[in-house]
Amino acid sequence: MRHVMFCTLCIGVLAGCSGGATRPAASPDGQQTYDALPQLRTLDDFKRNVESSKQPVLVDFYASWCGPCRELAPEIGSLSSDYRGRVTFYRVDVDQARELSDKFGIKTIPTVFIFWGGQSRRLSFETRDTYVKALDQAVSQSPATSSGTP
Repeated sequence: MRHVMFCTLCIGVLAGCSGGATRPAASPDGQQTYDALPQLRTLDDFKRNVESSKQPVLVDFYASWCGPCRELAPEIGSLSSDYRGRVTFYRVDVDQARELSDKFGIKTIPTVFIFWGGQSRRLSFETRDTYVKALDQAVSQSPATSSGTP
Protein backbone atom coordinates (compact mmCIF):
# COMPACT_ATOMS: atom_id res chain seq x y z
CA MET A 1 0.00 0.00 0.00
CA ARG A 2 1.39 3.36 -0.99
CA HIS A 3 1.78 5.93 1.78
CA VAL A 4 2.00 9.65 1.40
CA MET A 5 5.57 10.76 1.83
CA PHE A 6 5.99 13.56 4.27
CA CYS A 7 8.36 16.46 4.38
CA THR A 8 11.69 16.51 6.14
CA LEU A 9 10.19 18.90 8.66
CA CYS A 10 7.73 16.16 9.68
CA ILE A 11 10.58 13.78 10.47
CA GLY A 12 12.12 16.18 12.96
CA VAL A 13 8.81 17.03 14.55
CA LEU A 14 7.68 13.41 14.76
CA ALA A 15 10.90 12.39 16.44
CA GLY A 16 9.85 14.47 19.43
CA CYS A 17 6.16 13.57 19.35
CA SER A 18 4.46 11.34 21.86
CA GLY A 19 2.21 9.68 19.31
CA GLY A 20 -1.47 10.63 19.18
CA ALA A 21 -2.81 13.68 17.48
CA THR A 22 -3.52 16.70 19.58
CA ARG A 23 -6.83 18.44 19.21
CA PRO A 24 -7.06 22.21 19.16
CA ALA A 25 -9.04 23.47 22.10
CA ALA A 26 -12.39 25.05 21.46
CA SER A 27 -12.01 28.79 21.51
CA PRO A 28 -13.96 30.63 24.21
CA ASP A 29 -14.42 33.62 21.88
CA GLY A 30 -16.42 31.60 19.34
CA GLN A 31 -13.55 31.04 16.89
CA GLN A 32 -14.01 28.07 14.59
CA THR A 33 -11.86 25.10 15.56
CA TYR A 34 -10.08 23.00 12.99
CA ASP A 35 -11.83 19.82 14.14
CA ALA A 36 -15.20 21.41 13.36
CA LEU A 37 -14.30 21.88 9.70
CA PRO A 38 -16.03 19.40 7.39
CA GLN A 39 -14.07 16.55 5.80
CA LEU A 40 -13.96 15.68 2.12
CA ARG A 41 -13.59 11.91 1.67
CA THR A 42 -14.38 11.15 -1.96
CA LEU A 43 -14.12 12.63 -5.44
CA ASP A 44 -17.91 13.05 -5.36
CA ASP A 45 -17.57 15.09 -2.13
CA PHE A 46 -14.98 17.24 -3.87
CA LYS A 47 -17.11 17.78 -6.98
CA ARG A 48 -20.24 18.56 -4.96
CA ASN A 49 -18.61 20.89 -2.44
CA VAL A 50 -15.59 22.44 -4.13
CA GLU A 51 -16.07 22.41 -7.90
CA SER A 52 -19.63 23.71 -7.62
CA SER A 53 -18.88 26.35 -4.97
CA LYS A 54 -19.76 29.93 -5.82
CA GLN A 55 -17.12 31.25 -3.39
CA PRO A 56 -13.45 30.43 -2.85
CA VAL A 57 -12.65 27.15 -1.08
CA LEU A 58 -9.60 26.25 1.00
CA VAL A 59 -8.82 22.52 1.24
CA ASP A 60 -6.23 21.33 3.75
CA PHE A 61 -4.64 17.92 3.08
CA TYR A 62 -3.34 16.58 6.40
CA ALA A 63 -2.75 13.47 8.51
CA SER A 64 -3.38 13.06 12.22
CA TRP A 65 0.18 11.79 12.79
CA CYS A 66 1.87 14.77 11.07
CA GLY A 67 3.40 17.28 13.48
CA PRO A 68 3.40 20.25 11.08
CA CYS A 69 -0.24 19.44 10.19
CA ARG A 70 -1.17 19.62 13.88
CA GLU A 71 0.79 22.85 14.19
CA LEU A 72 -1.06 24.38 11.22
CA ALA A 73 -4.53 23.19 12.28
CA PRO A 74 -5.33 26.01 14.76
CA GLU A 75 -4.24 28.60 12.18
CA ILE A 76 -6.55 27.10 9.55
CA GLY A 77 -9.37 27.09 12.12
CA SER A 78 -8.70 30.74 12.91
CA LEU A 79 -8.65 31.67 9.22
CA SER A 80 -11.97 29.87 8.73
CA SER A 81 -13.47 32.20 11.34
CA ASP A 82 -11.82 35.28 9.82
CA TYR A 83 -13.13 34.42 6.34
CA ARG A 84 -16.55 33.08 7.39
CA GLY A 85 -19.10 33.78 4.68
CA ARG A 86 -16.41 34.57 2.10
CA VAL A 87 -14.39 31.32 1.90
CA THR A 88 -15.45 27.74 2.59
CA PHE A 89 -12.94 25.49 4.40
CA TYR A 90 -12.57 21.70 4.17
CA ARG A 91 -10.10 19.09 5.42
CA VAL A 92 -8.87 15.93 3.69
CA ASP A 93 -7.25 13.19 5.76
CA VAL A 94 -4.74 11.73 3.29
CA ASP A 95 -4.86 8.33 5.00
CA GLN A 96 -8.64 8.09 4.63
CA ALA A 97 -9.06 9.77 1.24
CA ARG A 98 -6.34 8.29 -0.93
CA GLU A 99 -8.28 8.84 -4.16
CA LEU A 100 -8.42 12.61 -3.50
CA SER A 101 -4.78 12.67 -2.40
CA ASP A 102 -3.77 10.91 -5.61
CA LYS A 103 -5.89 13.25 -7.76
CA PHE A 104 -3.99 16.26 -6.41
CA GLY A 105 -0.58 14.60 -6.36
CA ILE A 106 -0.14 15.00 -2.63
CA LYS A 107 3.40 13.89 -1.77
CA THR A 108 4.05 16.09 1.26
CA ILE A 109 1.78 17.34 4.00
CA PRO A 110 0.45 19.69 5.02
CA THR A 111 -0.59 20.80 1.56
CA VAL A 112 -3.26 23.46 1.18
CA PHE A 113 -5.17 24.30 -1.99
CA ILE A 114 -7.27 27.38 -2.55
CA PHE A 115 -9.81 27.08 -5.37
CA TRP A 116 -11.74 30.01 -6.89
CA GLY A 117 -13.30 30.90 -10.21
CA GLY A 118 -11.69 28.00 -12.08
CA GLN A 119 -8.27 28.78 -10.61
CA SER A 120 -6.27 27.13 -7.86
CA ARG A 121 -3.21 27.81 -5.78
CA ARG A 122 -1.14 25.19 -3.96
CA LEU A 123 0.57 26.11 -0.68
CA SER A 124 2.57 24.16 1.85
CA PHE A 125 3.41 24.92 5.47
CA GLU A 126 3.41 28.72 5.19
CA THR A 127 3.12 31.79 7.39
CA ARG A 128 -0.29 33.20 8.26
CA ASP A 129 0.50 36.22 6.08
CA THR A 130 0.99 33.98 3.03
CA TYR A 131 -2.41 32.34 3.58
CA VAL A 132 -4.09 35.72 4.15
CA LYS A 133 -2.64 37.15 0.92
CA ALA A 134 -3.70 34.06 -1.06
CA LEU A 135 -7.21 34.09 0.45
CA ASP A 136 -7.59 37.84 -0.15
CA GLN A 137 -6.58 37.33 -3.78
CA ALA A 138 -9.10 34.50 -4.18
CA VAL A 139 -11.88 36.53 -2.56
CA SER A 140 -11.16 39.60 -4.69
CA GLN A 141 -11.09 37.54 -7.91
CA SER A 142 -14.02 35.26 -7.11
CA PRO A 143 -17.11 35.92 -9.25
CA ALA A 144 -19.39 35.47 -6.22
CA THR A 145 -17.57 37.99 -4.03
CA SER A 146 -16.36 40.46 -6.63
CA SER A 147 -19.95 40.97 -7.81
CA GLY A 148 -21.02 41.83 -4.29
CA THR A 149 -22.73 38.50 -3.62
CA PRO A 150 -21.65 37.00 -0.28
